[in-house]
Amino acid sequence: MRPAKAPDNNLIQNSTAAEREPKVAERSRDRVRPVMNITRALCLTPACLRLASDFASNLSPNHAQLDACTDFEEIVCGGWKQSHDLRPDQGQVSTFSVVSDAGDDTLRAILEGPYPGESSHSHFSPRSLDATAVSIDQANFEDMQRAYNACMGVTAISNLGVKPIVDLLDHLSETFASHNLSDSFAYLGQLGILPIVIVHVDSDPKDSDVQLVHISPSTDIGLGSKDYYKKASLLTEYQHTMAHVLKTIHPMNRSSGNWTEEAVTVVQLETRIANITPDLVDLRDVEHSINRMTVEEASRMIPQLSVDRTISSLAPANHATADVIVQFPNFLRDVSAILSETPLKTLQVYLLWKVIQAFEMNIIAPEVLKPYQRLKNKLRGREPDSEAERWRWCLSQVDGDLGWILSRFFIDNTFSARDRNLGNQIIANIRNVYFDKFSAVAWMEKVVKKAAAEKVREMEQKIGYPSEAPNITDPVSLRDYYADITISDSYFANMIVVVQWRVKQRWLQLSKPTDRKRWAMTASTVNAYYDLGLNEIVFPAGIMQPPIFHGDLPSYVNYGGFGAIAGHEISHGFDVHGRMFDSRGRKLDWWTNATSEEYNRRAGCFVDQYNNFTVTVGKNKTAYINGKQTQGENIADAAGLDAAFAAWQRVRNDQQDLDVPGLNHFSHEQLFFVAFGNLWCMKATPGSLQTQVLTGVHSPGSVRIKGTLMNSRQFRDAFSCPTRDPTCELW
Repeated sequence: MRPAKAPDNNLIQNSTAAEREPKVAERSRDRVRPVMNITRALCLTPACLRLASDFASNLSPNHAQLDACTDFEEIVCGGWKQSHDLRPDQGQVSTFSVVSDAGDDTLRAILEGPYPGESSHSHFSPRSLDATAVSIDQANFEDMQRAYNACMGVTAISNLGVKPIVDLLDHLSETFASHNLSDSFAYLGQLGILPIVIVHVDSDPKDSDVQLVHISPSTDIGLGSKDYYKKASLLTEYQHTMAHVLKTIHPMNRSSGNWTEEAVTVVQLETRIANITPDLVDLRDVEHSINRMTVEEASRMIPQLSVDRTISSLAPANHATADVIVQFPNFLRDVSAILSETPLKTLQVYLLWKVIQAFEMNIIAPEVLKPYQRLKNKLRGREPDSEAERWRWCLSQVDGDLGWILSRFFIDNTFSARDRNLGNQIIANIRNVYFDKFSAVAWMEKVVKKAAAEKVREMEQKIGYPSEAPNITDPVSLRDYYADITISDSYFANMIVVVQWRVKQRWLQLSKPTDRKRWAMTASTVNAYYDLGLNEIVFPAGIMQPPIFHGDLPSYVNYGGFGAIAGHEISHGFDVHGRMFDSRGRKLDWWTNATSEEYNRRAGCFVDQYNNFTVTVGKNKTAYINGKQTQGENIADAAGLDAAFAAWQRVRNDQQDLDVPGLNHFSHEQLFFVAFGNLWCMKATPGSLQTQVLTGVHSPGSVRIKGTLMNSRQFRDAFSCPTRDPTCELW
């Protein structure tokens, strides 16, 4: 569920969904009404009672009159959409954002409360620590609170105004004295800013235990989507906004020229770069990721950026970088041609603007930044002058800066050993289904089946929180992990210290074997992911919360919710991208020609299917889903749900799985799919949906429900749909 932009053209059409979607056969709705089932006992645990209330209120008020085979999203989410409103700073609200908000309330209470002397929920507690460990635990907690309080100190931050960014701009301007960009890019790299081309550290696609330097096109285009650079009125607004910010934040007495004219040339430069930036579909094509060459060869492709200088300034002192991996070499050559035609002054102003974009959220200066923030809100479908409550912003900053300390206290409140064990068991059961699936698939040749089973067997499974790198239940491990970070009362200074520390830590990996114990998400994150380079699935404690998962809920709810997510992530190992990598995360073709050909035919069905789905993005305006751009996620949704259902069928026990109060007119099979549908309830502004369609790899929630269930034979059986065969089926 990645968490991971540029689409094909012509996505917005002035037609309705009905004009392109296939007709559904007329039939009696009586055949799919919920099935009366009142003989079993009721589940009356607090978790079940809360779920019963939530699921019942989420149902459409007229759900009994709707046809589950064609209107399931409205059935399970109609009431939810009526009862959930967007905050002004939100473009979307969803089941996941509601779960995240509940987690944020817990995190806020932690950050604004005293050090907890006792554990309220988890299987470890300060009581189990010796006096030294308790002292270290308290010091970790105090550092975290100091960082939060510094961010919450709006008076001190406001008094500084734009000075923190001006200081960075002055340092950057000093690098302009060399009359080339090598020193400038080296300086920006230390701040984590890599415009145009990203130079970063990642595993070697051919040997995932080795870390190499990778060079790839930056997806951080100024306006977010290359499609926006085709709208003249938007570009004019962007130019005016940029000129205002530059003129106010970096007056002309610091630089010669006219900011209005410079803004025009910078936007023209951004437009040219956007036009040659690969589409998201191409960026996710791993075939373009394996271009091995020397540092010198890569530097010659784009001499203006001095890639070798950037690498040497970021790599460990004694590390000799020989080979690098270049993604899209043609992009480097093309952008080099653009840079060679661009005046040095324009390039320098472009870099100044990138610094402002990187750090504008870390200062409080509305008289300077309000026009730019209004433009960003417009592009994201939010109210123009909206901004997140300060505590939400500061919470996100602490989670990003000292997230493992915050995670330690989060799981103390929300995640138990029982939760971890049950989650592991659900995933293990779903993995067993994949073993059997691959064994039974007729179109896969024997050697491919064996390799697929090996990949499932070797898939690393991480649940809840890390026990290494760092071990968040060990105060000493947390202290040592953040040992090089000193937290002060200055919010901006703290942020810079953490940014530079993070860059340094990532580049230090060049001198070490790949660390397979690290996590890419903190424990409170409401998300999950599959890493194809490590062949691992990761489920933070944040996503293992009600109504998605709870130890006291019936198995059909846990498997329909969390199980579908687990199956989704496992399936990513075999989607159009993941299948290119073996059980160790190495780029290796383990498919025979015949099996690969049949796979591509079946996977192509999902592209055609989702290309026909639309969402409303304005008055009389719809946008078509990009089936190719969302293909991997759509395949994972379908295969994951199917595997979760099969796993549940193997472990279900209707004597132990009690009915949910008020919902016992649904069968347990039907409630499995009700739980799945509730995952993807969402409400969004047209502008937000437009941005998601243009830049996202996930289909909007309504489409995820519709498309996935069209591809589920089990759903069609549960609701007695006239057509039982799925539209698309991979395994």
